[in-house]
Amino acid sequence: MGMYKKEQLVQITYERFGKNMDVLTQKITDYQTENNMKFNMVVPLLRSGAFPAFHIAARLEIKNIIPVYYMYQNGKLIDRIEIPKITYALPEELNVLICDACLTSGTTLKSALADLKSLYPTAKFYAAITWLEIGHDSIPGIEKVFSGAYTSEKEPIVGDVINGLVVAPWEDLEVDWNEIKGY
Repeated sequence: MGMYKKEQLVQITYERFGKNMDVLTQKITDYQTENNMKFNMVVPLLRSGAFPAFHIAARLEIKNIIPVYYMYQNGKLIDRIEIPKITYALPEELNVLICDACLTSGTTLKSALADLKSLYPTAKFYAAITWLEIGHDSIPGIEKVFSGAYTSEKEPIVGDVINGLVVAPWEDLEVDWNEIKGY
């Protein structure tokens, strides 16, 4: 078994998710205003990234949504879906928000970023993460990382930090635990 214990899993409520998404969306909105720019593409990292991505897209009126999917097991990529080809004209200045519910190692985000950069070499990439592991505020190739709340898997931290492995409200704790045991 891996380095985690089942007791480290923390099931988040929809109420907390909503509050964290309000914080995240406000940070993104403020950034747009302060930098006189607009995000014009959202990329959900499926599965759990769909919820925050569609929330952000709806609130910020972003129409371009390109879902991506990567599945890792024991640190190896075992499944992925090709990034869909866009058949319509995209804005010349492409500002892309890659969205996920949680970011711990960043492996999936880095894979998506590499694939997206190959398709959109002039785009600027940002990350919108509902629950961000402390220490991941900077990711190579990402202009800025936005978070709704911080998590700490390794050691308990006092304050508004979720201590443990986050299980999103739409996820099943037992299913997540069985997936984690596979790592």
